[in-house]
Order: sequence, then C-alpha cells, then structure tokens
Amino acid sequence: EIQALCDTAKALIVPEMNLGQAHQEIEKVCRGKLPIYPFARVDGEAIKPGQVLAIIEEVAQCHKS
Repeated sequence: EIQALCDTAKALIVPEMNLGQAHQEIEKVCRGKLPIYPFARVDGEAIKPGQVLAIIEEVAQCHKS
C-alpha cells in the first residue's frame, strides 16, 4: 500500500509518536520518488489534530500545481 502511495501521491506526511522509525521505513520503500515530511513527537504528549492540519496545509502550499 505504501508503494502505491509513493507512485501516486505528491508528498507523504508521516506523523508518529516515536523517534522516526516509521518515517525511515517509508523512505526506504519510496526510494526518493516523492518528498516525505516526518512529524515526530517524543515527549509523551499526543499529536493534536490542529498540529496535523497545520502540517497538511504547509505541505499543500509547497506542492500546489
């Protein structure tokens, strides 16, 4: 499924509650086909919906066609 996203998406955002392990694995699968934006939080606090929305908006601005 990740490979299919790498072939069709303009960018991927990877929110995760750790030190970026998922982001690293996704980079291996996508092999540089698209930009990947990690969003890691390691302080034990949950990622808030507003934080996810903010990064989606930021990435969307960067990738307007």
